[in-house]
Order: sequence, then structure tokens, then C-alpha cells
Amino acid sequence: MDNLVLAYLREYRSAMDAMKLDISSLKTRVSSLDIRTAASQLEIAHAHERHNQVDDRLNRLERRLGLRDSDD
Repeated sequence: MDNLVLAYLREYRSAMDAMKLDISSLKTRVSSLDIRTAASQLEIAHAHERHNQVDDRLNRLERRLGLRDSDD
């Protein structure tokens, strides 16, 4: 009976070790995705900022050329 219990415990420990490795791998992959997502969001923010700058310049040009009212 003792050997049977020990065999089950060894099998359980082996399965737990395998799960630990899988979870560790998943944590690494999720961290990588988080980093890439953050980098993409930062690039989008920079693109929006650049778009706003270009839009402001275009508005100034249109006002100077009399193509737009100064109210806008």
C-alpha cells in the first residue's frame, strides 16, 4: 500500500513540475506580449501627436492664405 501511495505522489510531483515549466513559459510569453503592446501603443501616441502638429500647421496656413476663418 505504501508503495502505491508513493508511486501516486511521484506521478503527482512529476505532473506538477511539468505544469510549473508550462506556466513559466506562459508567463514569459505574456510578458513579451505586454512589452510589444506597450510599444505599439507608444508608437500610436507618437503618430497622433505628429498628426495633431501637422493639423495645427495646416490650419495656420489656411488662415494665413485666407482659406479659413480665424474662428476655427
